[in-house]
Amino acid sequence: MNKNQPVRIASLFAAFVAATAMVIGTALPSSAFTSVPPSGKPIPREFMGMHVLSVSSYLWPDVLTGTARMWDTGTSWRDIEPRKGRYQWASLDAAVAATKASGSQVLLVLGPTPAWAASAQNKKYDIKGPGSSSPPAKTSDFTKYVNAVTNRYKGRIEAYQIWNEANLLNFWRGTPAQMADLTQAAYKVIRKNDPNAKVVAASTTIRKADDYQKFFPKYLSELKKRKWPIDVLAVHAYPTGQEAPADRVRYLELARQDIAAAGATQFPIWDTEVNYGLAGPGAVPKAVLSDATQQAYLAQTYLDSARLGIERTYWYAWAPPGDLLGVVTWPGSAAAKTYGVVGNWIVSGVYQGCTNQAPIVACDYSGLPHSGSGRVKFVWSQSGPAAYALPIGASSMQDVNGTWIRVSAGQVISVTQSP
Repeated sequence: MNKNQPVRIASLFAAFVAATAMVIGTALPSSAFTSVPPSGKPIPREFMGMHVLSVSSYLWPDVLTGTARMWDTGTSWRDIEPRKGRYQWASLDAAVAATKASGSQVLLVLGPTPAWAASAQNKKYDIKGPGSSSPPAKTSDFTKYVNAVTNRYKGRIEAYQIWNEANLLNFWRGTPAQMADLTQAAYKVIRKNDPNAKVVAASTTIRKADDYQKFFPKYLSELKKRKWPIDVLAVHAYPTGQEAPADRVRYLELARQDIAAAGATQFPIWDTEVNYGLAGPGAVPKAVLSDATQQAYLAQTYLDSARLGIERTYWYAWAPPGDLLGVVTWPGSAAAKTYGVVGNWIVSGVYQGCTNQAPIVACDYSGLPHSGSGRVKFVWSQSGPAAYALPIGASSMQDVNGTWIRVSAGQVISVTQSP
């Protein structure tokens, strides 16, 4: 840029989308919007996580992605060791190579259990195949696999997650104590073979209250008894089929409260799987979301993660449209474009805090190279459209499509759910 050219890059990002956004029907308590204090640290690329289901085929996203979680990618224990001691590394080799070639980090989920290693099989719950939700009959079978995988990928896999959604019987029919035992056993092997690798606790979903309460607080208690054999805590803050990002915030607040009660606030929290509109629990139907709503939900999700101190958020998933997901991220989709826009907005920026004057949330960042002043403000509504007067210094703003709009200080705009 010519140094004498007037600065036209934003000193403000704000919502400027027509009233296509959905209104959230359920009001949340103000405590659900508690933002963390500024850390003073730039947001790293790894903040933008993704599940790339085509990773073994080298079909990588065309947007900024800092880390990929290996789940539903043919890279689990039961995929790699379908028979005892017989390892099939091809899919994980390809996935790791593709991820590293993109400049991204790898988070590998270690479970679920292969049929040969299971203590019992259950047709009702084994959705990943016979024995998949069972605890291993012998912990040594699991640790031998962990030993093999960590020796093979030392220095190339950044983090290992013990299990997926261990509070759900579809994935884990053992107890919180048994999962803590597996966590500790894996931790010892990983620390020995690859001391720099992160050990991520088994993830827990939150939207089904009974399943959450029966597992997560007890798992934390059992981990504490074992002197915390983890580096990171993990949740899955999927809302119910008809809920929105504000509900995800409420779920994350619940998890933070339980983590604080367990004396575990020293550990980072990762949301290792999230999307919207998924059917359930129970008879709650899947939501059909407009493109504008998909974009708004995705953008809010990452901005909420930053203000709530969620260190990483892994979107599920980079995959073609289907019957499962309400928000589709795939080449050409509106939400995929927004994922790239949001990454460009905040990666390398320094979070400076948020204000919440219901229904409007406004978050400040500094150090962003695409802003002439280095400072930007992200603004959105937690419910319906609301009037917002632009602050002093505002000159332009950008929407979730990456479109720039000229504005002026004091101008009143309509803020919606789309940041």
